[in-house]
Amino acid sequence: MPHPQESAVLAFVAADLSHPEVISFDGLRDMSVAAKTQIMSDYLDAALRYFRESDDPYLRELGTTADQAFEKDSVNIIFADTTVEGLRCIEGIDESVFQMEGIEHDPDVFVHFSGTNGSELLQKGALVLPLQFALSAHRNPVRTLSIFAGTLSKIRDFENRRLFAEQDEHDERAGQRIEASTAQLLLTTQRHDQALGISDNNWDLLRRYPNGVESLPNGVGYRSKLRRSSRVNTNISMQFLPRR
Repeated sequence: MPHPQESAVLAFVAADLSHPEVISFDGLRDMSVAAKTQIMSDYLDAALRYFRESDDPYLRELGTTADQAFEKDSVNIIFADTTVEGLRCIEGIDESVFQMEGIEHDPDVFVHFSGTNGSELLQKGALVLPLQFALSAHRNPVRTLSIFAGTLSKIRDFENRRLFAEQDEHDERAGQRIEASTAQLLLTTQRHDQALGISDNNWDLLRRYPNGVESLPNGVGYRSKLRRSSRVNTNISMQFLPRR
């Protein structure tokens, strides 16, 4: 049987055992702020630990890069009942964000980046995690981790100064890296749990990226220039946003 740090299916088992109350959105929403903060912290930490301790070097890099981004506050973590509630707490957020397709359906995780003072590069990030993140992690851990892999790819791009205020051709490249990172996660889960099923959409993704990030076209993939911290941050400051 795969070790919990290798098996995507088992990635959230400790959080599940600690929080049997993670059953429904309404049940979570009505809990105290302190209780929701603890639940969300535990599920986020489990997701990050899966990547940080992966035997796949690229997935491991995604986890450690995100940890460093959270540690130095270049990317803030926001817990909220819904994605929209979390986004509305970001100072100066453009209203166009709320017109994005699917945002009203409360995606499991959403990362937002913004620029300041007319800078070409995006300079500040926020990772918004709604209650749906914990519910999805409990119900379908592989799907949740595959979505999270794409999110961590964007954070890696941000930390490597590859996200721009005017994306243009950069936007397509970032999208390709998100897809390839998701494929890398799926390939790793298949290697550890060969009995896992793959959805039609994910089969299409794997056909386009059969070797994960190694399948990216020339000039799209890149080696991170970040200096990796030797210290793992296990005490990220996180606070659940109470309802207004």
